[in-house]
Amino acid sequence: MSEAFHSLRWPVFEDISNIRVASDPDSAEPELLPFEGHPIAAEAATKIPLKEIAFSLEVLDNYEAAEFEAPDRVFVRGADGGIVTVADVVKQLSAYFIAHKEAILEAKFPFLDFDKDNLSNTRVFFDGFTFIIEPGMYSLPVELWAEGENGESANHWRHGV
Repeated sequence: MSEAFHSLRWPVFEDISNIRVASDPDSAEPELLPFEGHPIAAEAATKIPLKEIAFSLEVLDNYEAAEFEAPDRVFVRGADGGIVTVADVVKQLSAYFIAHKEAILEAKFPFLDFDKDNLSNTRVFFDGFTFIIEPGMYSLPVELWAEGENGESANHWRHGV
């Protein structure tokens, strides 16, 4: 995947207009610029340009609960049949995250440091990809991080996770 994803500060249940790009993702105090209209949005999502990428949610792939089935993987396709861009991934995964919000929060709950009454207000952020894309791979797992996970605040996310 493109290094551009390392720069994203992406609250996955919020509007795309809330996504920020860290000017220097390794800086303790990066300048955060809007994602919409940022040059990285138009970059290829992968080092080797692809027209389709399958994604799954790592937290749901590993979640075990009675009568729970992980959602099907989502196929992100390039706009107009072209190569998949960072913007294509963000837009299409955003809809996927929101569609599975309740399950994501339920799976994240055991790792959070507060009671279940506050779960619906929990902010969850994009945290990268578990693996690299390899030939024959079923799907690329997306990692998410929730505010309060491992006792960390959203400041943790702002400076890179």
